[in-house]
Amino acid sequence: MVIPAIPQIIKILGLIFFLWLSLFIMLLYFYDSENNTFEVYFEDFTLYSELLFDHLKPECIDSDEVHSHILSRDQREETPSYVPISYGFDSYNEKSFFQFKSYDKCNFNSIFTLINNTYYIAKPNNTELLVIQGCNRDEEQFGGGKLEFPIIFPEDNFTINDNCEYFYARHSNSSGNAMLRNVYKQEYASKAKNISEAIIKSSGTTEFRPLTVVMFVIDSVSRQGLYRNLKKTIQWINDDVVSSDGDYAKDFVVYDYKLINAIEAFTVPNLVPLLYGISKEQALKKLVSANNDKIEDQHKFTMLQQNYSLFSHFKSLGYVTMFLNDVVTDYLSKVTGRKILSDHQASNFWKLGKEYYQYDDFNNNDQCIGEYPPHYYSLKYLSEFLKNYQNYNRFAYVHINTAHAGIGTRLNIADSDFKTFFQDLLQIYKQSKEDILFVFMSDHGTSRGDFIGLNSLAERVNPFQLIISNKRLIKSLDAQKYLEINTQRLVSRYDIYRSLKNIAWVPYRMMNDSIDEGIYTEIKSVNIFNKEIFFNRTCDDAGVKENFCLAVKFEDIDPISLATNDITKFAVLESINMINAVLGKINCQKYSLRIVFRIQKLQMEKDKDLPNTHYLIQFGVNENPNAVFLTHMTHGYQNQYIGINEKKPFQSIKRVFVKKEGKSYYYSVTKIWSVSRLDPTSYSTNLRKCGESIKFSNNFIYSGISKNCLETCKSEGLNCTTHSFSTTLSGYYEKMGFDIEKVGTGSSIELYKTIVEFGSGDSCTMMYNKGTGICQCTLKELL
Repeated sequence: MVIPAIPQIIKILGLIFFLWLSLFIMLLYFYDSENNTFEVYFEDFTLYSELLFDHLKPECIDSDEVHSHILSRDQREETPSYVPISYGFDSYNEKSFFQFKSYDKCNFNSIFTLINNTYYIAKPNNTELLVIQGCNRDEEQFGGGKLEFPIIFPEDNFTINDNCEYFYARHSNSSGNAMLRNVYKQEYASKAKNISEAIIKSSGTTEFRPLTVVMFVIDSVSRQGLYRNLKKTIQWINDDVVSSDGDYAKDFVVYDYKLINAIEAFTVPNLVPLLYGISKEQALKKLVSANNDKIEDQHKFTMLQQNYSLFSHFKSLGYVTMFLNDVVTDYLSKVTGRKILSDHQASNFWKLGKEYYQYDDFNNNDQCIGEYPPHYYSLKYLSEFLKNYQNYNRFAYVHINTAHAGIGTRLNIADSDFKTFFQDLLQIYKQSKEDILFVFMSDHGTSRGDFIGLNSLAERVNPFQLIISNKRLIKSLDAQKYLEINTQRLVSRYDIYRSLKNIAWVPYRMMNDSIDEGIYTEIKSVNIFNKEIFFNRTCDDAGVKENFCLAVKFEDIDPISLATNDITKFAVLESINMINAVLGKINCQKYSLRIVFRIQKLQMEKDKDLPNTHYLIQFGVNENPNAVFLTHMTHGYQNQYIGINEKKPFQSIKRVFVKKEGKSYYYSVTKIWSVSRLDPTSYSTNLRKCGESIKFSNNFIYSGISKNCLETCKSEGLNCTTHSFSTTLSGYYEKMGFDIEKVGTGSSIELYKTIVEFGSGDSCTMMYNKGTGICQCTLKELL
């Protein structure tokens, strides 16, 4: 045995003592004697950011328990590389834009009699009967274009052909009635079965469970719009699917993907990657200027579908397939062509609706096709398709335009029908021995609101996406941890395409790398069922065009530039003028500019000759040195604004001629949207000071402990709203010497000792028991 030399032993003991002493000193440093707790404050924000997102790592997700989370519109997810500038109009600031009205129900008297699944039409004496039947699958034509319907004038009572999927009939001087239905076709079932059995045999599948995959797209609905328009449906999902004691909680699971950024704020750029895995530009390049109305060009559309489309992929794997898109205009059809490589295609019925009921997918007014609104037929057709082909693999693509125009009133009216549809759907699959994957989504958001506004931008490019599935399927794929973590990542359109192509193989074999490697997407993508989306994914990584990316940041510009910048100079001086107008009415001393603390600039659509530009300007005045004011102003072309002449408190507009092109005159608009008092205050203690009682656009008021902001704002005659510019507020508090911590996905801001915590809960309803809430209280006239 070798005994260490005495000096070495002393060195070792000394090192142990040094480490123990260092640890003791560190504990003393972080010890809070008032609360007998240890607290750690992170001065290094990089370290803090890493710790903030620790809960999003796969190893922190329970992969064994397949479970849902409550669906909530107020959750504000972000990643280090994707922090949205806005989340849209939430429940506190949407009232001025989204006021739904009710429409009369369709009041058509049905002339159809249904007996044993056969429709009959009676022909009264001395009355002419007109009938149209759509019985030929090959005649279905997607999109616009004129269609000549073969008309029948029966001399007696008429029986609708059982093979016809749509029909229309009317008596003399009546508006008639129409119907769309899915008709079972044995040839489709047999072909799918033969393909499926061949794959089962070649792959050695021992346990076959039919799989249903549905992609249901509602055009022009933002994530906020989902919760705004389909309140009953969302509430039902929360009560019956998410809640542990719900009727379907044991068997089904739902995932809400919050970070979706549309590629552009238009349909085609989003749907082509979803359905083909390539960009709109790449698809059009491959079509080589093909015309969807020229017979000689049809093979180009067919080849593109065969090589890339989800319809063709699922059909080749033994699925009965269905395509329904209720448009009567030509947008997506310029890429797909008029004939879709699916078994069922429901296209001509919508042309019938246009011909006889003035149906238009861009119409925001009340619309009926026969005795029902358009969405009824789409839900009915899908339900019948899924029932008709039970025990077969099924793939359905449904795209409706119920919310295409306006604010989504028609979708709001359809809420009860969607709720009933999902109830019936889950009841069927609860009792069956089949798997289902239902992707419920939108292509992009609504265009309601000023195009220049940040909330309006979010409404346009933050679509919704839910995935509903039976738990057995998710558990068999061991997909829980990936599906859950990816709800908190930036999901691309290409991810969904790749994921659905992978999932198509599930009835035969488990997903594996060899299958995934054979799937091509133009942009690098991830199978969200078994891979984690890259943590630092950017808009560019996801294929999002620069002008439509929500993860944009204000940049600081030198406050000294105010002297030479007419736009910012106007904003500050006009803001002070508007404040002084109020001060003059209450006989208080008027304000004069003392200092400009900070100017922030955000330039949108930089490729335009006059980009839409936002400015945030913080300034102080001589007469009230403790006050800090914040002005929000935009500058852009006049056609970007809605209600340009509308006058509200602390708003001002400057209109300047820019140029003339032909007969068109172009004007720029500099608009002050709000003048706010940025420094938090408590009106009850400051009313003695002249001018402190002024209510600005936004007023940041301390809530007090054990109070919420709804009560605080209401007591001042104001409305609580979520904070408009959280990053600006964060910078303000940081400069004031506070430590900034993001602790959750909520919208609240809470002051606790020397810390300002962001995200503990809802900014208006949360009770601030630990510290003091910083409430944004807004003038009612601005909402």
